[in-house]
Amino acid sequence: MSDPAPLVSVVMPVLDSARYLPEALDSILAQTCRDIELIVIDDGSSDGSQAIIAAYAARMPMMHALYLPRDPSLRSGARARNAAIAVARGTYIAAMDSDDIALPDRIALQVDYLRQHGLDACGGQAEAFGAVAHPMWFPVGEVALRHELIFRVGMLHPTVLARADFMRAHPYDPATAHDDYEWQTRVAFQGRLGNSPATVLRHRVHPDQSNYRFRAEFDLDLRRGRFPHVYRLFPDTPPRAYHALSLIAEHSALQGDAELALAAEWLCRLAAPDDPALKARMARRWDEICRFADPAPDDALRARVAAAIDPGRG
Repeated sequence: MSDPAPLVSVVMPVLDSARYLPEALDSILAQTCRDIELIVIDDGSSDGSQAIIAAYAARMPMMHALYLPRDPSLRSGARARNAAIAVARGTYIAAMDSDDIALPDRIALQVDYLRQHGLDACGGQAEAFGAVAHPMWFPVGEVALRHELIFRVGMLHPTVLARADFMRAHPYDPATAHDDYEWQTRVAFQGRLGNSPATVLRHRVHPDQSNYRFRAEFDLDLRRGRFPHVYRLFPDTPPRAYHALSLIAEHSALQGDAELALAAEWLCRLAAPDDPALKARMARRWDEICRFADPAPDDALRARVAAAIDPGRG
C-alpha cells in the first residue's frame, strides 16, 4: 500500500550549492507544516552537493533525491524543476532555491493565503542577506503584480507556492536564463497570482548567483518577456511609450522633456491600483529618473509629478 500523497511538494534544484545547501535543506525540514515531501534534484553538481543530498535523503523519509547529468548549455534550473514537478505528488508545489532559507511558517502561511484568496500561485515577502541586506518588497494584489512585472519579477521565485495542476499546465522554459521572469510574464493572464504580505524567506545574495553570472542573458530575457507583457496589459501602448518604459526598467537615462513627460504619465498610470506600497515604488522610480535625466527636471516639476504618482507621500 503506497503512502498517502502529501499536501505540498517542495521542489529544490541544486547545482554546485554545497556551501549553502545544508541550511536550505534544514529550513524545509523544520517547517511547521509537516504534510510535505521534499524533492531535491541535482543538476549535475561537481562540488560535493550530491554527497550532502544523499546523506540527508538516507535519514529523511520525506525527502526524495533525483540526479541529472550536467548540461553546460543550460543557464537556469528550469529543466530540473520540470523533472521534479513531473514526479511530485502534492496538491501544491512550493519552489525553493538551494542557497536560501525558508522561515519556519513559510509553507503553512502560504497554503492558507492561497486558499483564502483563491489564487493559482502565491509568492511572499523576503529579507535579503549576504552581499546586501534589506527587506524585499513584492506587490500583494494581482493588478499591482502585473504592473510590477513590466520592470522585474512580480514574485520572488523561491517564495512561489502554486497549485500542482497549474504548474504542470505551465512548465518552465529551459531555453531561458531568467526562467522565473519568463514564466511569470507567460502565466500572469493564465491564472490568479498574488503575494502574501508576510515575510516567508531569507534570500541569500552572493556573486555565484545566476543573475550575476549570466547578466547579459538575463537582460535579454527581460526584454523578450517585457514586450508581450506590456501589450497584453495595454494593447494600445504607443512605441515611444514602450521605449520610455524600457528605459525605466533598464535604469537608463531619459533625455528631454518628451521622454520625462511620458515616464511621468505612465508611472502615474501604473501606480493607479489602491496599493500604497506600489505607489511608493513607482514614486521611487520617478526619483531615480529625475536623478539621471538629461537635462534634469526642475524641483517644482519633480515634486508635482511625485505627488501625482503617490498622493499620500509626504
